This record gives sequence, structure tokens and C-alpha cells, in this order.
Amino acid sequence: MPAVGFTNGVVKLLNAENLEEIRSFRNSHDCVTEIVFSPDSRWFATADADKYEKQYNTYSTILTQHRCVGIYRLENQTITDPDGEKRQEIKWEFIGHYRAHAKPICSMLVVTQVI
Repeated sequence: MPAVGFTNGVVKLLNAENLEEIRSFRNSHDCVTEIVFSPDSRWFATADADKYEKQYNTYSTILTQHRCVGIYRLENQTITDPDGEKRQEIKWEFIGHYRAHAKPICSMLVVTQVI
């Protein structure tokens, strides 16, 4: 599944056959710099260049650029239609955003099994 990160913080997941948008996320305020999928494609992580303001006193504000990681998970749900038929519904869920990096993120790895 192709994923595209944009300079405005949007991440779009695309259909690999026709490049139609499957889902769009807006969980960052700045440029998405990297997207990494887990080997089983059930998780993905994004790195972005999110910024925040740090107020030192009433006269000076410094804009600090930090690097953040966003985590997403694929959920398969079995849905029962009104006529009693069951079908699989795929749903991507945003887990969270971790803001703790003062330097650029060099690399990411998504591991889904405990070693």
C-alpha cells in the first residue's frame, strides 16, 4: 500500500492498483519526512518536523523545531450486514504522537513481534 506524506502534515494511504485515496490523516502540523511500514503491513510510523513555541519571558518567544513520531495501526473488523451477511472492514487507527526529539530522526524501524 503506497503512502504519501505532505509538507502540511497530511499522510494519505493509496490503493496500489489505481492510486485512489483510501484514508487521509492530519496528525501533524509540519512536513512528514518519513513513513515506515511494519513487515506485516499492519502498523506504520511517520516522522515529521513538528514545531512548537517555547516562551522564555514576556518579550521573547523562540520557535523550536522538534522531530516527532506518529504511530498508526490497522484493525480488521467483522461487520454483520442487516441481511445477516458478514464482511471484513478495514480501519486504520491513529495511536499517538510522540514529541521528544530535539534532533532530526535518522531512521525508523517498526517491529511487531517481541524478540
